[in-house]
Amino acid sequence: MKVKFKYSNQIIEGTLVYRKSENSFDFLSNKTGDISMLIKYLQITINASNNRMISVWGLHPYHLWEESDLIIPIFKNGIIECLGNYESGISYRAEEYEDWKTYFNKNSGWICIGNKNIFEEAVMFADNLGVVIVKDMMVALWLKPQII
Repeated sequence: MKVKFKYSNQIIEGTLVYRKSENSFDFLSNKTGDISMLIKYLQITINASNNRMISVWGLHPYHLWEESDLIIPIFKNGIIECLGNYESGISYRAEEYEDWKTYFNKNSGWICIGNKNIFEEAVMFADNLGVVIVKDMMVALWLKPQII
């Protein structure tokens, strides 16, 4: 998925949680989106009016995560806009993300879905939700949820 970003002090406020009993993420916020980009069963929510990433939610079983000593990127706050034509109310499956693995650092609480070794442009678009971008392509999704 092609994206563009701009740095901004205004990121989406909310609380990212992972419910172990449900094997799922949720982002508790007053901001909503109406488009989903799927990474397996995890959904990145996008607002159709401006194509901006809002949050994540959905199934992502923790027993498939690989424990790793993650090096956390240095994030700058910003806005992520998804490039392309997306229709409101539709979920899109991003084929390029189907092989992404999930890494978890139990000491820091950070989770990386995608390439854990690239740190070029690290943008935090919502509380404890960030992406790493290389040449207008999202290469990793970073999450630091409250595990409940």
